[in-house]
Amino acid sequence: MEKSVNLVWFQTTAGHHGRKSLYLNTLNSLKRSISLGFFKYKFLSLKVFNNDNYEEILNNFESFEKFLWLNNDKRINDESTFKDYPYYLLNNYLADICNFYLYLSKEKYAEYTYLVEDDSPAIINQGSLEDFISTAIDELEKDSNLFCVRLKRELEFKENLDLSKYPDDKFIERSTDNNFQNQVFRTEDMIKAAKIISANYESLRPIHTETAVRMALSRVNKDFSFLVLNPKICHSIHTGTSDAEKWIESYGLQVQ
Repeated sequence: MEKSVNLVWFQTTAGHHGRKSLYLNTLNSLKRSISLGFFKYKFLSLKVFNNDNYEEILNNFESFEKFLWLNNDKRINDESTFKDYPYYLLNNYLADICNFYLYLSKEKYAEYTYLVEDDSPAIINQGSLEDFISTAIDELEKDSNLFCVRLKRELEFKENLDLSKYPDDKFIERSTDNNFQNQVFRTEDMIKAAKIISANYESLRPIHTETAVRMALSRVNKDFSFLVLNPKICHSIHTGTSDAEKWIESYGLQVQ
């Protein structure tokens, strides 16, 4: 049976630690790993800071439907786009997530979502990215208490990555802890979480964004857990840290 998948990409014009073009590493890596035609819908959620130039970024996402969130009193989209989303002016990732999925709930979207942040390219060690996404969907279809299947990020390894330390099992970890590494989930579950965030925004806003989203997800299903793919198959790296130069280049990426 054909599996319907969104690509959801979160980005800001500010970049990471002064590097505003890091997203191109992630985008080019994605295009090398999978045909963008695999995704039924492609969405770019872009936070525009002050007077940053966003035209170049948009040009690199021509085939994506674009959602722009502003950090000042200037509105790019028509005012009606934002009338139901009171948090769009806030410099807050939680608001961006909430707004995007609230907006998405009124649009056409696929049953499953592959989430990518602009500084998290996936590194394919075995098989393909499409294999990972298909495997994740298989697991989600088998278990309603599973929220997502995600990749392990390079920084989680603490030391230099030694894949020989990992067994040959497909998955290495299942827990109640999650973050925003590349992952696959049911779109409807995140939309439900966004509605909970919206209804409780002021109390959730001071909390770390990943923790706040986990809290909302626990309201969607108190038994949700998160499954981690064996990095021998595929993992991600975090290029947006202040000290990432020491190992970004080992993957043939550019420090920009």
